[in-house]
Amino acid sequence: MESEDNSVFERHLAVRGGPPRIGLRVIKVEAVSRMPCPTLNYKPDTVSPVIENFDLNMATGVLTLSFSETVLRDRIQVNELRIQNSATAPGQTRPLLALADVQADDSHIITVTLDDADLNEIKRLDQTCTVDGGDCFLVSTINAAKDMTDVNQVDTVVLAVSSSGYAEDTIDPQFLSFDLDMHNGLLTIVFDETVDAAELNVDAIELHTDKTQPNVQSVTLTKLSALAPGGSASSSADSTTIIITLGDDDLDELKKDTSLAVATASSVFLTATDETIKDMNGQSLVGVANTPCRTGGFTPDLVRPTLEGFEMDMNSRTITLTFSETMKATDLVATEFVLQNAAQSSGDNSLRMIASGVKSQTDGPVLSFVFSEVDADFLKIKTGLCTHATTVNSVTTTDCYIRLTENAAKDMDGNKVFAKLDGAAIPLLSNGFVADNQSPVLQGFDWEMPTGKPPIKLTLTFSETVLLSSLSVNFIFIRDGQGTAVQLSTAVASQQPLNPRILELTVHVDDLASVREAGGVGSTPALTWLSIAPGAITDHANKPVQEIFASNPLQVNDGGHSVDVTPPKVTKFDLDLDTGYLTVYYEDASSIDASTVDPSKFTITSERTN
Repeated sequence: MESEDNSVFERHLAVRGGPPRIGLRVIKVEAVSRMPCPTLNYKPDTVSPVIENFDLNMATGVLTLSFSETVLRDRIQVNELRIQNSATAPGQTRPLLALADVQADDSHIITVTLDDADLNEIKRLDQTCTVDGGDCFLVSTINAAKDMTDVNQVDTVVLAVSSSGYAEDTIDPQFLSFDLDMHNGLLTIVFDETVDAAELNVDAIELHTDKTQPNVQSVTLTKLSALAPGGSASSSADSTTIIITLGDDDLDELKKDTSLAVATASSVFLTATDETIKDMNGQSLVGVANTPCRTGGFTPDLVRPTLEGFEMDMNSRTITLTFSETMKATDLVATEFVLQNAAQSSGDNSLRMIASGVKSQTDGPVLSFVFSEVDADFLKIKTGLCTHATTVNSVTTTDCYIRLTENAAKDMDGNKVFAKLDGAAIPLLSNGFVADNQSPVLQGFDWEMPTGKPPIKLTLTFSETVLLSSLSVNFIFIRDGQGTAVQLSTAVASQQPLNPRILELTVHVDDLASVREAGGVGSTPALTWLSIAPGAITDHANKPVQEIFASNPLQVNDGGHSVDVTPPKVTKFDLDLDTGYLTVYYEDASSIDASTVDPSKFTITSERTN
């Protein structure tokens, strides 16, 4: 029973200054037996909480949500929130992940530390939450939060970031690690936040050996451009990971260095200046120096090189080889190459196995070797082998191809070159052939009687193989060096099969007679000289022999003279009229070639004549 003496009061509970949510009248009652309890006047909370505003710090990744009332921390569902660049019809949006870190206490103000993936993706969106925050909006579904009743869900909202609650990213990006794949030519760099790929400057990156050790080898990357088509570049999108495709020139430079980027991660370090790249807010990288490759992040070069083409210069006897990558010069083996007149050879007459060669000493994608003079001679003899390369409308026609075994060359990591077998020989590159345009030169001659008596053998040694069928001996003169000369007229000629630079001429008896009649010509080394005119002979490229003038003749080789051109002297004769025999005695009978004796030249007279 109520009375005026009873202390009756009413207390209204309010939340954050709002209207009363629970009305509770407390009544002081006397102890009365069997008095019924008054009916409790209770109204449950049915009002949904509302996100009234939000703040976002792009540097720290902290998202602050301000609610209209206290909400349960455990009922915050971050994956029911998203960030976008406009209130309506957004062009860019990022649903947040459930991995965010939510504060520990229930409150009307909830702080959420975004997962790195969310923060970096928001940074990647170049029209969302940029410098002034005017393009930063939060969208919430009803499942994003509940109030303390654990029943009332948050209202769906689309909010712009509060004018004073946006903090742009002012922290410089940090380098985390790098991997180097020499097999595929890829350099992968990982940063601590999203970076702007368009701001990448590869030429601010240096790969090198450990700079704390002596004999440092280093390569500064080259930026791909029209002037540097072998430079490096990246096609990566804005991200925390940038992959750089190393250009051929940069790869070749790396492979040239015998201690850099070989075998293990400990062979390569990276230095990058603050100009290397910027983040999405224009902050420059914090530069790093002498940073080792990530453990397990190095892949050695396992790619076998290929021969891509070759050039040939018959004047310098040089074969220049172009490979797919830098090669070890000392591992080039000239004798593993074969020249032939087609992709598929047709027998020994259509090919030449290189017998010897002097190789270049500089590592690189282009190597060369100088083949021997013997190789050159036998190539020239085979008139259908390596004589031309004609290019018409970008199509090259040639009779010069090359094949090789896998032992012919190795790259800097010891990978063997792919073989090119018969049937797959490689043709000369366009404009890759220099024909022999040098005239042969007579380098020396011998003037001998090998048997000590006629005939005379004239041996001519040229600077290269010559075409025997083009020989005309009447352009050859034997001289005494004092103005007297004998022109040869006829000779039997042969070419040494093992050294086609050498011709052997058997001088005709009539020419020997002319020499003897000249008196002294060819009789001693001091009186044996030779001149030759261009019409005497040509090489296989139809180049005439270089003239040796009468005014400056070539003297017989030292030790190359053994001819007796002094006419034989008759000392006496016998005449037997019974038998009809005339016996003639010479001063040195051993020097007489009986086949040259002509009886018609003898005359029997009745008296001595002078």
